[in-house]
Amino acid sequence: MWSYMISCKAAVFVSISRIISHPASVDTCAFLSSCTCSDRILLIDGRVELKRSLQRQERHVFLFSDLFVVAKIKYTNSLKIKNKVKLSDVWTVSCVDEVGESNTNAMKSFVLGWPKVSFVATFSSPEQKDKWLSLLQRYINLEKEKDYLKSIPLKISPMTLEIVPM
Repeated sequence: MWSYMISCKAAVFVSISRIISHPASVDTCAFLSSCTCSDRILLIDGRVELKRSLQRQERHVFLFSDLFVVAKIKYTNSLKIKNKVKLSDVWTVSCVDEVGESNTNAMKSFVLGWPKVSFVATFSSPEQKDKWLSLLQRYINLEKEKDYLKSIPLKISPMTLEIVPM
């Protein structure tokens, strides 16, 4: 897991060195190079279990400064993107007890969602959960502030219509 901020271009290099030092890890190079842009920063990535009703899925997730990406780990140790969501559309809730089943570990889990879907995300440790939740909440708020600033207040005044008799 990478807890410091790196640009996408630098992330490709870092990812290559991580794969060389850990041959069993997933090849993220192609994925990261497809996300290259000047103002997008990779904040953290790692594996998580996403649970939706009775379905559990192991996924590799990436948190960028403006984007949340969920990828499936394929048997060839490559990634297939399953979801790419703007952070301004993502939400989190800590009330796992009310949403999850009784066997969900609330210390390592939180609810994660975006329009039309929500999951219980379970991490490897309470520390990882706290790190992800903190970063998600921080950058979701930053992106929502940016979206709010894009709205332009308009004053709309009604037009007078002239009624013409027939």
